[in-house]
Amino acid sequence: MGIALTLALIAALAGWAWKLSRKAKLERALREVPGGSVESAIEISSFNEVDEHLSRRRCICGGGLESKGERSERRDPRVLRVVRAECRLCDRRQLIFFDVSRVYH
Repeated sequence: MGIALTLALIAALAGWAWKLSRKAKLERALREVPGGSVESAIEISSFNEVDEHLSRRRCICGGGLESKGERSERRDPRVLRVVRAECRLCDRRQLIFFDVSRVYH
């Protein structure tokens, strides 16, 4: 009985570690796409472009994204618009960064 319990515990820990590793890889991949990080913020010249971009962008599962809120951030010398988006299919949440500096100049 002790061996079976030990093997079950090891299998559970291995599954948990695999899931954590997969999630970390996914988060890194999402940061590398345009708008996935401050460094790769998408330059726009009007706020309408934010909605246009969201209507075209897809989650990795293929679902469409829906804005769940926005905020502005100043990262001198840039001004960023950060959109909290959620997938309509799998409910995965992500931040999408837009450089809105040209809107203000």
